[in-house]
Order: sequence, then structure tokens, then C-alpha cells
Amino acid sequence: MPELDAFARASQRLADRMSAAAEGAKKAKGVPFGYEKVSADVESQAFMQMNREEKTKFMAQHTSKDDPQGVAYTMRVIQRGQKYA
Repeated sequence: MPELDAFARASQRLADRMSAAAEGAKKAKGVPFGYEKVSADVESQAFMQMNREEKTKFMAQHTSKDDPQGVAYTMRVIQRGQKYA
């Protein structure tokens, strides 16, 4: 096999890295859109800027058997935002 020049060697290494990254990406679990981690103050500010219907919907999304109204989670969000503000 003939000796490869610098450009060919670099492009071969890049191709190897890209294929390894593609294999790694197949094994990784992706984070759905909208589920990225945000800081407490950003979440609190977003909640404060919601209108009444959006706040009701937010609280309904965070209900649990211990907190059927979602009030406890909402209060934690607000308190964390005030703590870090």
C-alpha cells in the first residue's frame, strides 16, 4: 500500500472518529426536546411569566398521588427561584 500524505491520514482519522461517534450515539439515550436541565431561577421566572391557563396546565402536569393539585411542586419551584435570585 502506498504511503499516505498528511491530508489523507487526517481525513482517515476524521472518518474513524466520526464512525466511532456514530456508534456511540446509537447506544446513548437521547433527551427529548424540552427536557433539558434549566436552573431554578429560570424555571421560576418562566412560571411567573405564564398566564393563568398556562399555570393551571403546568400544575396539572406536575401532580402526583401525594400532591393531586401540583401545589407542592409549584411552591418548590417558586422557592428555589427566590433562593437563587
